Amino acid sequence: MSDESQTVPVELNFNVQYVTHINGRIANWGFASSTVIDRLAQDIPGELIEGVGRPDTHYVANGVIVERPSLPAFDKTAIIADDIDMATLVLPEPMDVTIDGTLYPAVGTLELSAAMPATYVVEIDHFPYQPLRAEIVAT
Repeated sequence: MSDESQTVPVELNFNVQYVTHINGRIANWGFASSTVIDRLAQDIPGELIEGVGRPDTHYVANGVIVERPSLPAFDKTAIIADDIDMATLVLPEPMDVTIDGTLYPAVGTLELSAAMPATYVVEIDHFPYQPLRAEIVAT
């Protein structure tokens, strides 16, 4: 018998970037060798797609990794606290909006006015759009 060890070639080329998604939302992402991709496709839930993407900035639409769109901004972030002046935001579709921790359904144009001076925090987290956080200051 020989004590010589045999060298087994191992592919260490991690040149394939991939994401997996469930209904467009990226669940996993990383790098893998091309020989590992098929096994990953069986072991990780969701559809595996080769390409570059992160859950906070991308999603999968029609089998392609694309950037998550941004919601439009408010037309202004400072208003007069007179219950007349308002900040407006045109929503691209119906979605829930959180204002100072309270959830409201919103459709069309979101209009925010205030009778009392304060800073109002508006948050929207509606996939596939990137989350929006805005402060409207009423003085």
